[in-house]
Formats: sequence, C-alpha cells, structure tokens
Amino acid sequence: MLTACHTKIKEPVLGPGYKLNNVFAVSGTLPPELRRVAVLPIHIRTINFNNEDGKDNLTPILLKELQKSGRFEIIPISPDEMIELSGRGSWPISDKFPLGFFTKIKEKTGADCVLLTTLTQYSPYPPLQLGWETRLADEKRIIWSVDELFDAGNQEVANEAQRYYQHYFNKKEYLADAETVLRTPVQFGQYTLDAIFRTIPPR
Repeated sequence: MLTACHTKIKEPVLGPGYKLNNVFAVSGTLPPELRRVAVLPIHIRTINFNNEDGKDNLTPILLKELQKSGRFEIIPISPDEMIELSGRGSWPISDKFPLGFFTKIKEKTGADCVLLTTLTQYSPYPPLQLGWETRLADEKRIIWSVDELFDAGNQEVANEAQRYYQHYFNKKEYLADAETVLRTPVQFGQYTLDAIFRTIPPR
C-alpha cells in the first residue's frame, strides 16, 4: 500500500532582498595589525523586561555570528569585567570612554580594538523589529560601524530573513514553513547579526 507524505516542499523565496543602508568603513580592508577584538557587553537604551530579555537571548548569538565571520579573534568582556574596567556594566556608543580605558583593555585582553553594540529596538511580537548600532573602534578612530533597523513588516527584510532561514536552519529538500523566522526573535536576531557582520571589511 502506498502512502502519501504530507510535507511542504522547499520553494524559493521570490522578490527583492534587503540591503543594509547605514554602513561605514574607514577602508575596504581591515587594518593588518587588527587581530584581536574585545567584545563589550550589549548596551540597551531603555531598560525594560523585553529589552533585558532580548539582550540576554541575543548575546550568545552575537558572539557566535561574530566568530563565524572569521575576521578576527574575539575576546568577550563580561558585565562584571566591564564594571571593573569602566565603572559601568555596558557602555553607550555615544559616550566617551574614561581615561585609560583602552590601556586597561589592552593589558587585560591583548585586544587591538573594541566592539561596542547597542540594541536600539527590540519588539519580540510580529512584525518583529530589531535595531542595532555597532561600532569597531580603537582609541583613535572608528574602523567600521553599522546603524540599522530590521523590520519584519518590510517585505524586503522578510524575503532576506526567509532566505537565510532556508539556507542555514534547514537545508533539506523538505522543510518547515520559512516564515518561522519572522515569528521567532532569536532566529530573526541571528539573521540580522549575520547580515551586519557580513559587512565587516575583509583582510
């Protein structure tokens, strides 16, 4: 007896994808001396339950995606270490670091620069929204930065997120609904961070 298997066939996502709008790089390649980066804790502009939850859930994703980019060695800095170094558990991108901060970072980690990240928007209910401001900087200059809002209600963002889901979360011929990524904050966050870190200049 033949039986039918009720599965959803993987279909390509049609339509234009999303291209990041607010990317800056001081050069087309990373400085050759930049080999190790201290990754500072995610900062949130507004403290509330959703934003705290987003920060906790997305911190390991940020580290994973940054490591996956393969651009440099990363040294995560914990909130407790950040308090020891600067007096705060996280640091807003817009604020100047205290005197001697980069010297302390260099002595503690051997890092050539730091990565600062602010979660500027976190809406965990459809349509999902994630805003990131991130900056790679040393004591003298900004090397690379991104300031971007990813809105799953934007069709181009939705298209790109679903393509990411199909490629990275399930490469089988049969696959669950690709729109899952548009309902799952952690998976959507992984797509956004992958998109951001792909814009870091190569070596």
